[in-house]
Amino acid sequence: MENQIYRLLAATRWLLLLFYGGLAMALLGFAYTFLHELVTFLANVSHMPELDAIMAVLGLIDVTLIAGLVVMVMLSGFGNFLAKPTGEGPAWLAGISFAALKTKFASTIAAIAAINTLELLLEPQSLSYEKALM
Repeated sequence: MENQIYRLLAATRWLLLLFYGGLAMALLGFAYTFLHELVTFLANVSHMPELDAIMAVLGLIDVTLIAGLVVMVMLSGFGNFLAKPTGEGPAWLAGISFAALKTKFASTIAAIAAINTLELLLEPQSLSYEKALM
């Protein structure tokens, strides 16, 4: 009986594929957002004020960091919960532990927060108490 319960609980880990698939679709959305922002930036960069160009590049960096964060979570979760523990698959996949993921996650969140703060400081006319709390 105990062995069957363990098998049932272990089999439910495959439900995580639904979440990782959703994250992959979100990554496609971020790719679309990135390409749209990049094309808009490249089309307007020649007559764009320097501050606007900086803000556009910061937006591209922001989207890139978030996309990297999504990839880290997907690959780490897949490697920890779904990949075979036999050593098959890429060696770098096994190297993403939860400790490393938490460190990378925290640094990425800090970088995103720093970029958002810099964007607020570069546009003082849009600075408000409510916006600073977001």
